[in-house]
Amino acid sequence: MYQSQEENKGDKMKTKLYLGITVFLLFAVTTFCDAQELSPEFSKILEQNSLVFSLPQGFTPVPVVDNHDVQYDFAIQSKSEKLEIRYRIIPIGWYKLSANMDTSMIYHAMLSTMALNISKGTLSQTHDFPSTSVREEFGADAGSMTAVSCDSDFGKGFQKCMINVIHKNNIADAYIFFLFDDIRVLNAALMTDKIYHALRFQ
Repeated sequence: MYQSQEENKGDKMKTKLYLGITVFLLFAVTTFCDAQELSPEFSKILEQNSLVFSLPQGFTPVPVVDNHDVQYDFAIQSKSEKLEIRYRIIPIGWYKLSANMDTSMIYHAMLSTMALNISKGTLSQTHDFPSTSVREEFGADAGSMTAVSCDSDFGKGFQKCMINVIHKNNIADAYIFFLFDDIRVLNAALMTDKIYHALRFQ
């Protein structure tokens, strides 16, 4: 059937409009589903401490396991690799501080304590992140990392744990635990922006 130029133009505009609506709905559904994956408790912790979290593709939330070694707030697990990432947020106000304590440095002691608990007493070296990098990548003022063997209930089922901490002055310390067996799996995750930078300060 013959269509005038006006009718053709109208059909094309309708097609573009339908495509635009479809794309918008798909984006909205995806965003809604990602938001639904976070527990209300963890979402509240993020909001209260100026943090944002994006669930990486290929990961799914898993239940928090109670243990006496290191408490944490939220965890995700790779759908294809043996890798679990756990998150613990400690607001600066949570620390029971004396007047002489420097709140910008407590994360160092906490990081070492957590590493000792996970490894059942094995000392590990910590490495500070460059201030410029940690600010650009995580919106933080400072940060550090260490790696230990999993010899406690916290890391049951995994051989190794890398711990990152990012610190925001007067806001919070955020600890990220990467539990793994194969260093190649960890390296691949660290090289993936959406995984390594899933949690950051606003």
